Amino acid sequence: MFRNFASFCYPFLVIFLMGIITFTSSCKRAYEDGPSISFVSREARVINNWHATKILRNDYNADSLFDKFEMNFEKGGTTPEGGNFKWTTRLKGDTTNLVSEGKWKFATKERQIRIEVNGSPNLLYMDITRLKNQEMWIKYQIENDYFTIYMNP
Repeated sequence: MFRNFASFCYPFLVIFLMGIITFTSSCKRAYEDGPSISFVSREARVINNWHATKILRNDYNADSLFDKFEMNFEKGGTTPEGGNFKWTTRLKGDTTNLVSEGKWKFATKERQIRIEVNGSPNLLYMDITRLKNQEMWIKYQIENDYFTIYMNP
């Protein structure tokens, strides 16, 4: 009787173990600084109006250079057209905001954000190093300057 029961349960056990292996491999850490597992899509975590909490330029603190640093991502980053994007900065001592608008979408297996600014032929690729519901860290390069931005909504 036990032999019949074991042969009956064996296929279900194999299917169950294959499901566990598939689930754990699909939830692996996508970004350098986590999180390990998230049940919210990457696009849903990116969509927000982000404010910089810390800015590094060439590994040195650049917070004192900015009065304002915001990035707003709207839905559409997984579509071919991309989602709307707005980048607002204001340098210390200035009275005018510098605003860049365009489209964003994921690149490189959703580990990068591709920015296409309206009126500019150049594309900007930002590496995502941390992406949580209330926290996003990105790195990018403009000419010879490397930036790391830590942001919260």
